[in-house]
Amino acid sequence: MKIKGGTEPPSNEIDKYALTINSLIAAVTRDDFIELLRFHTPLTTEAMMDLTDWKDVLNRIDDHIESILYLRRHQIILVQRDVVSIVTEEDTVGLERDIRYLTDYLNFTSSLLKNSVHKDTYNSTEHLIELLSAYNGHLMILALDCLLSLTYSPQQHRCNVDNLRRHTTAVHRNVAYFDPLLDIVDGSYTVTCVPIQVFLSETFEPNVIPDWKTIKLDLIAKPRNGKTVVSQLTTDDSVLTEKSFETFDFDRFAGRDMREIFKSERRIPPAAKVHFMYSLRMRSMLSTLKDRTELIRLQYQAALILLECHPDSATLFAFFQDKVCMIQSFLYLLRTGPGSLDYCPGLIPVDIRLLACHCLEAIVGARDSPSSPMLVHYPWILHDLGVNRGQYMGLFPCLIRSSISYLISLEEKEAEHGSSSSTEN
Repeated sequence: MKIKGGTEPPSNEIDKYALTINSLIAAVTRDDFIELLRFHTPLTTEAMMDLTDWKDVLNRIDDHIESILYLRRHQIILVQRDVVSIVTEEDTVGLERDIRYLTDYLNFTSSLLKNSVHKDTYNSTEHLIELLSAYNGHLMILALDCLLSLTYSPQQHRCNVDNLRRHTTAVHRNVAYFDPLLDIVDGSYTVTCVPIQVFLSETFEPNVIPDWKTIKLDLIAKPRNGKTVVSQLTTDDSVLTEKSFETFDFDRFAGRDMREIFKSERRIPPAAKVHFMYSLRMRSMLSTLKDRTELIRLQYQAALILLECHPDSATLFAFFQDKVCMIQSFLYLLRTGPGSLDYCPGLIPVDIRLLACHCLEAIVGARDSPSSPMLVHYPWILHDLGVNRGQYMGLFPCLIRSSISYLISLEEKEAEHGSSSSTEN
C-alpha cells in the first residue's frame, strides 16, 4: 500500500520541512532513517503541511512496516486465519527491535497526519487497521491514534493550501475498517457503563460494574454494516437456538500472555477473537486511575472515528442505542469543563474533554452522506444542550456567552497592555 503520487521533489523547496524531507529520503540505512524520524517527532508547524510532499518518506515507512509484518505477522498481530510463518515461533530474536521500529513509525505518522492536508492520498490505512489487533497494547494504542489523526478534518485556520479538497480518507470509503473500532467501543463499554465522574474517581472499584469479570461472546454476532454474521464456532442451527453465547471468566486469563491464551483456548470463535482480546485488555485496565483514563481515551477515540466516518447514521444508532451512558458522559464533560463552576483542573484530562466535545459535534452536525444526522435519533440531546426555545440558561447558550466573555477579556487585556506600553515610551 503506497501513498498516491509520483516521486518528484517537494512542491515548495523553501518550505521549513523541505530539508527534513530530503534528509529522510537520503538516509542510507534503516537505523539512520529511524534515528531521523525520532529526532523530528513530533512535527510542529503553524500552517498545515501538504501530505503529498511527504510521499517518499511515507512510502519508505510503508515498505518497512510491510516487511516487518510479512516476517512476523503471527508474532505481532492476532490473526483470525492461518498464515504462513516466515520465522519460527522459537525465533524471537529481533522481535522487540521490530516492535520498537513500529512504535517509531506510528509516532511519526500520527504527528505528520495531525498536521497535514490532502489526507485522501494516504493509502496505508490497511496496516493501521491490522495493528489495532496487535498483541502489544502500546502498538494498538498508537495505531488508533494514527487513525484518529488521519480522520480529523484539517484545521481551516492553519491551511495555506489553495483549492483544499473535501476531507475524505480510506476509512470513510471502506466499511470493513469499522469492525475493529466497533469491537473496541463494545469491549470497553461493558466495563465503563457507569457515569464518567465515577469511573475516573480515585475511589472507583470495579465491583460496582455487574459481572465485570464475565466475558460473554455472542455466537450470533450483532448486526454490523447491515449484516448479521453467524460465528464460525458452530453452524448447527439447533445449537444456536439453545445457546447463543459462550462465557469466560476473566480471572482465568489475568496476567497471562495474549499469544499463549489464544494458543491454548479453543472455545474462542475465530470470528470473535479480536473482540475477546479487547475484552481482556479493557478489563486489565481497571486497576489504576492512569489505566482507566487511557481506557476512556481509547473508547472515545474509536467512537469519534465511527461517528465522523461511518456513512450510515441508522447503523450507528443501532450500535449506540444501548450506550446512552457514554453520550450522557459527553454532555457531562462539556458541562463541567474549563470555565464552569464545577470544573476541577487535573481531575479529567482536557484532551478527553475535547474528544467528548468532538463526539457531540459529530452527533449533532450535518453529515456528508445522504443519511440523516445522528441527532434525529437522539432528540433529548437538544434539551440537554439547552438549545430549545426559552432555554436561556441552557448548556450551549451559557457556553457561547462564556466563550464570548473570555475572548472580550483577552482583547481588553491586550488593549490595556498596549496603552501601558505607549505610556512608558
